[in-house]
Amino acid sequence: MKIALLILMLFAAVFGLRAADTSSVDVTTTPAFKAFLTNYVTAINSKERAKLNECIHPKWVAMMAKDQKFSDEWFKGRFGYLIPAEFEAKATAIPAEKPLPLANQGLVFPVKPTYQVQIQFKPTPTDIVYMVLWVASENDKWYEVLPSAPNKN
Repeated sequence: MKIALLILMLFAAVFGLRAADTSSVDVTTTPAFKAFLTNYVTAINSKERAKLNECIHPKWVAMMAKDQKFSDEWFKGRFGYLIPAEFEAKATAIPAEKPLPLANQGLVFPVKPTYQVQIQFKPTPTDIVYMVLWVASENDKWYEVLPSAPNKN
């Protein structure tokens, strides 16, 4: 139940980060970000958690190692797709003064995300999937940054 509630809160936070409150920045063309996207899509398509963990900030990976059930549930939806080579990615900056997604729900990010990324693809000719992630760059490497589960920090 706690996991389902957290997932619902995340969807609410994603859609609460309105375009009017953010500025679009095309970081998707930088070499480091392109490498992140390539590695992320490869990890999702491989269905290998170890590969995906390389794309997630190490602080979150270490924190979630203590709660493998929550961690597995979190990415269950990610592994449900094969992302085709023809996908689109858009990055929107999260303003420093704006509260972080889900902050009002008591969730804490181990690292502050600086962009919300939307990966859009068509798994079938008639379906479109939007995968939303929060990311941050550290030492010229991009990572997905996730909030902690309630009462984990």
